[in-house]
Amino acid sequence: MKLHAKAMVGLLKAMRKCPTIQVTQPYTSTYSGSYRTFTQQNTLYQNWIHHAPGSHLAANPCTTYHRTGRAVDLYEVTPAERAAMLSVRVDTVQFHDLLPQDPPHFCLGARG
Repeated sequence: MKLHAKAMVGLLKAMRKCPTIQVTQPYTSTYSGSYRTFTQQNTLYQNWIHHAPGSHLAANPCTTYHRTGRAVDLYEVTPAERAAMLSVRVDTVQFHDLLPQDPPHFCLGARG
Protein backbone atom coordinates (compact mmCIF):
# COMPACT_ATOMS: atom_id res chain seq x y z
CA MET A 1 0.00 0.00 0.00
CA LYS A 2 1.22 3.47 -0.81
CA LEU A 3 -0.34 6.67 0.60
CA HIS A 4 0.52 10.27 1.43
CA ALA A 5 2.08 10.35 4.91
CA LYS A 6 -0.97 11.95 6.56
CA ALA A 7 -3.35 9.54 4.85
CA MET A 8 -1.22 6.61 6.03
CA VAL A 9 -1.24 7.92 9.61
CA GLY A 10 -5.02 8.30 9.42
CA LEU A 11 -5.49 4.81 8.02
CA LEU A 12 -3.26 3.28 10.70
CA LYS A 13 -5.19 5.14 13.43
CA ALA A 14 -8.45 3.78 12.00
CA MET A 15 -6.97 0.27 11.84
CA ARG A 16 -6.05 0.47 15.52
CA LYS A 17 -9.70 1.24 16.29
CA CYS A 18 -11.01 -1.41 13.90
CA PRO A 19 -8.41 -4.06 12.94
CA THR A 20 -10.64 -5.63 10.27
CA ILE A 21 -10.08 -2.69 7.87
CA GLN A 22 -8.51 -3.85 4.59
CA VAL A 23 -7.45 -1.89 1.50
CA THR A 24 -8.80 -3.47 -1.70
CA GLN A 25 -5.60 -4.07 -3.74
CA PRO A 26 -1.85 -3.32 -3.46
CA TYR A 27 -0.59 -0.19 -5.23
CA THR A 28 1.12 -2.29 -7.91
CA SER A 29 -2.28 -3.51 -9.11
CA THR A 30 -4.24 -1.65 -11.80
CA TYR A 31 -7.06 -1.69 -9.25
CA SER A 32 -4.94 -0.22 -6.45
CA GLY A 33 -6.94 0.83 -3.42
CA SER A 34 -4.41 3.49 -2.49
CA TYR A 35 -2.00 5.56 -4.61
CA ARG A 36 -2.45 5.20 -8.37
CA THR A 37 -0.21 6.35 -11.18
CA PHE A 38 -1.71 8.33 -14.06
CA THR A 39 -1.64 5.16 -16.15
CA GLN A 40 -3.41 3.06 -13.51
CA GLN A 41 -6.13 5.68 -12.99
CA ASN A 42 -6.54 6.34 -16.72
CA THR A 43 -7.01 2.62 -17.38
CA LEU A 44 -9.78 2.45 -14.78
CA TYR A 45 -11.35 5.67 -16.07
CA GLN A 46 -11.28 4.58 -19.73
CA ASN A 47 -12.83 1.24 -18.79
CA TRP A 48 -15.56 3.06 -16.85
CA ILE A 49 -16.48 5.58 -19.55
CA HIS A 50 -16.43 2.91 -22.26
CA HIS A 51 -18.54 0.51 -20.15
CA ALA A 52 -15.98 -2.30 -20.21
CA PRO A 53 -17.29 -5.49 -18.62
CA GLY A 54 -16.51 -5.55 -14.91
CA SER A 55 -15.55 -1.87 -14.77
CA HIS A 56 -16.35 0.26 -11.74
CA LEU A 57 -16.81 3.97 -11.13
CA ALA A 58 -13.50 5.77 -11.67
CA ALA A 59 -12.60 9.46 -11.71
CA ASN A 60 -10.72 11.27 -14.43
CA PRO A 61 -6.98 10.77 -13.76
CA CYS A 62 -6.52 14.56 -13.61
CA THR A 63 -8.99 15.02 -10.75
CA THR A 64 -8.70 11.96 -8.50
CA TYR A 65 -7.26 12.02 -5.00
CA HIS A 66 -5.77 8.57 -5.60
CA ARG A 67 -3.06 10.28 -7.69
CA THR A 68 -1.94 12.27 -4.64
CA GLY A 69 -2.13 9.29 -2.28
CA ARG A 70 -4.94 10.94 -0.29
CA ALA A 71 -7.70 8.47 -1.24
CA VAL A 72 -8.15 4.90 -0.18
CA ASP A 73 -10.66 2.21 -1.18
CA LEU A 74 -11.54 -0.34 1.46
CA TYR A 75 -12.73 -3.91 1.05
CA GLU A 76 -16.32 -4.62 2.16
CA VAL A 77 -16.75 -1.67 4.52
CA THR A 78 -18.68 -2.60 7.67
CA PRO A 79 -20.44 0.06 9.77
CA ALA A 80 -17.67 -0.28 12.39
CA GLU A 81 -14.95 0.23 9.76
CA ARG A 82 -16.74 3.27 8.32
CA ALA A 83 -17.11 4.75 11.80
CA ALA A 84 -13.42 4.18 12.54
CA MET A 85 -12.34 5.82 9.26
CA LEU A 86 -14.55 8.86 9.82
CA SER A 87 -13.52 9.29 13.46
CA VAL A 88 -9.77 9.78 13.02
CA ARG A 89 -8.08 13.15 12.61
CA VAL A 90 -4.57 13.88 11.41
CA ASP A 91 -3.57 17.39 12.36
CA THR A 92 -6.67 19.30 11.24
CA VAL A 93 -7.95 16.95 8.54
CA GLN A 94 -10.07 13.82 8.52
CA PHE A 95 -11.37 11.22 6.09
CA HIS A 96 -14.66 11.83 4.26
CA ASP A 97 -16.90 9.36 2.47
CA LEU A 98 -19.25 11.67 0.61
CA LEU A 99 -19.47 9.66 -2.60
CA PRO A 100 -22.60 7.53 -2.10
CA GLN A 101 -22.05 5.97 -5.52
CA ASP A 102 -18.64 4.69 -4.31
CA PRO A 103 -19.10 3.55 -0.68
CA PRO A 104 -15.63 2.02 -0.09
CA HIS A 105 -13.91 5.29 -1.15
CA PHE A 106 -12.48 7.64 1.50
CA CYS A 107 -10.58 10.90 0.88
CA LEU A 108 -8.38 12.61 3.44
CA GLY A 109 -9.15 16.29 3.83
CA ALA A 110 -11.34 16.43 0.74
CA ARG A 111 -15.06 16.27 0.35
CA GLY A 112 -15.75 14.19 -2.71
